[in-house]
Amino acid sequence: MTDLTLTVLIPLLGAVVVIAAPRGDRTSRPIGIVVALVSLVQSLLILRAFDKSIGAFQLETDRPWVPALGIHFHLGVDGISLWLVLLTTLMVFLTLLSPQAMGLHKTRSREFTVAMLVLETGMLGTFLAIDLFAFYVFWELMLIPMYFIIGIWGGERRVYAAIKFVIFTLV
Repeated sequence: MTDLTLTVLIPLLGAVVVIAAPRGDRTSRPIGIVVALVSLVQSLLILRAFDKSIGAFQLETDRPWVPALGIHFHLGVDGISLWLVLLTTLMVFLTLLSPQAMGLHKTRSREFTVAMLVLETGMLGTFLAIDLFAFYVFWELMLIPMYFIIGIWGGERRVYAAIKFVIFTLV
């Protein structure tokens, strides 16, 4: 199934499942890895369904979102966004598998996994959005987990970097 809405929603639904998991349970990381793998497989299905001989957007999803304002939930994939989607799903999967992520998971496993999955949703939506309003919503959604990832799991000057990140994205 190559529905782009499903592609965007898989990580978000996975984040909800991770949040719903019992707090003391050690299942958040494995759930996140499985969700990231499913998302990667979904992006590979998009690659398989993509016809490189067509120069327009493909596999489009277009649903009215706010009809009074002409705003649509309009997603589509082209030759550039296809590779960005594939790289995003691969990198999120590898990030959750990485030994560095295992170290981060010791204290805040659930929070890190949720942040990565919500970030993946924002990035995928940003790369697939055709409607400007949908692009804006996904762009803003992407900034929230990035702020927390930088501010909580960043390096020595992480708080400074997180504030600078917010200021630069606002400007």
